[in-house]
Amino acid sequence: MILLLFMLFLSSLSSQFHGRCGDDEYRLNVSNLDFDTSYTSLTGHFIVHYDTTGSLSPSLSDYDDSGAPDYIEQVALAAEAARTMLTDVENGLGYIEEIPDSDGKYDIYISISDGSGLWGQVVPIDYRCSLDPNIVCTNLTCNDDNSCGAECGVCESVSNSSENDGATYMRLRRSYPSDMSQFCDNSNDLLWLTVGHEFFHSIQYAYKKNAVVSDNFYREFTSMWFENIFVPSCFDFLDFVDMSSNYSLFNHPERAFDASASSGHYGYSLALYGHYLSTLVDYKGSEDQINSTIMREVWENYGESNSTVFNALKSVLEHSYDIAFIESWADFMSRNMFCGEFSSMNDNDIYYHPGQALIAPPDFDYHTFSNYSWQVNDQMIYNDRVSVYGFNALEGMNASVYLSSGDYISWYGEISSDSVRDNISDSNNKEISNLSNSDKFFFLLGADNNPVNVDLSMNIEVFGCVDPYASNYNPNANTDAGNCEYLSEILSIYPNPVDLSLKNINISIVQPETSELSIKIFDVLGKQVYSDQLSVVGQGFQNISIDPLSSLSSGIYLVYITHLN
Repeated sequence: MILLLFMLFLSSLSSQFHGRCGDDEYRLNVSNLDFDTSYTSLTGHFIVHYDTTGSLSPSLSDYDDSGAPDYIEQVALAAEAARTMLTDVENGLGYIEEIPDSDGKYDIYISISDGSGLWGQVVPIDYRCSLDPNIVCTNLTCNDDNSCGAECGVCESVSNSSENDGATYMRLRRSYPSDMSQFCDNSNDLLWLTVGHEFFHSIQYAYKKNAVVSDNFYREFTSMWFENIFVPSCFDFLDFVDMSSNYSLFNHPERAFDASASSGHYGYSLALYGHYLSTLVDYKGSEDQINSTIMREVWENYGESNSTVFNALKSVLEHSYDIAFIESWADFMSRNMFCGEFSSMNDNDIYYHPGQALIAPPDFDYHTFSNYSWQVNDQMIYNDRVSVYGFNALEGMNASVYLSSGDYISWYGEISSDSVRDNISDSNNKEISNLSNSDKFFFLLGADNNPVNVDLSMNIEVFGCVDPYASNYNPNANTDAGNCEYLSEILSIYPNPVDLSLKNINISIVQPETSELSIKIFDVLGKQVYSDQLSVVGQGFQNISIDPLSSLSSGIYLVYITHLN
């Protein structure tokens, strides 16, 4: 059963697209980890194993004439830097150190081909030979049935019997081309962030040795968060926030926080929440997230408990930061609704990370009004997710909104030239005014404690010009704003053709104000055949009548109407 769980953990992270830590082959079938040579990092803590020939050989360029390929040196430097940042108590994040293997070194294998969708992988060393428990199975070539030859016998799970239980090794690609990411185009930066991401997984095994399917998302969530702390110039994690995937947070903004807990891919998309927690909830990180401790506190709580990682997160938020999970999640998601609206963090107080300016907001269908009222009744609101009601505004729209009483969080957001985000949790009413047809607005709700039923209703009043003859006519208006504007124009002449047996010709016009009109009629040769002046009272649509027929014969005529004042 333990072997099955672990294989599920790895396979659940397999990559079919822009992957990270997936497993493109079962761990027990990994090829023999004997490589041509190795390089030891400057501190002696990391050993990087690599081939000098074949499909897995990295670039062997050695521009500094150190005797080791530059790529391999960078792997070692990145590993040393990641370990220092993660575990240094004084100047780093203060996590505990990774669990060492039997020789006290940390092994890194350049063993992932360019054709793989995999970026990197950390593998726990917790399977040993039945005939000699000192031999780790992954150092051997094992068959599909896990039999590993006469010297080994069969690979068996170590059941917390070894002092090295929880030790890991890392696998990396032979190269990281600059076109692998939309938000990071430097090959060396991509290498470094991958090393940082994967090494944090090794630290995580020190907190929770036995990986379970239900914490996959949190392992990836926190490693993706650390990437951008480690390599702040690279925002590669944004690729996963709104990727074309069923797992993406922004593609399912109303999903329960841990609904896809077994999915590492879902965890990839949560990194923004880590940045939110480390800057706006844990104020120690507001200037520099290296000073934040909240993510470490969750790992500590989770490592010491027998509960879920979600419960650990909620416990830390409530007891250390005096904030309920749903309060933080609703605030976080309401801020994300404005992603892409501002060019930087400097021109608003909504953004918590500069990457928000580079991506689209959560994928959500905004309601388009077909009448002047809207309501939902008995909508169940939960404490592990948000419910969002979004609307496309009408030109000149005002609205009176009623929210039923209850124990829940509510945010109002207005995405417009004057973007608004208000916490309206303490109010049952919200008045909205002066919206335009390019604006959107939303209500975002989440239950404080137990699920709660909520009623939400809206009565709409659209102020505008209700006269269809006006140049600024608003077809959606149901309340006259007294602001109609008119242009001078002739709408029609009736009858046309003219019946000479009739006495009058009727002319429909639009005029901007009361005016003296000059009416002249010319034949096709330009000869004036009729002239008159009329005083027409009022603005907008008007009907006037003239009687020129006694002086006209059959033919084609041109009518000119001129405002005299």
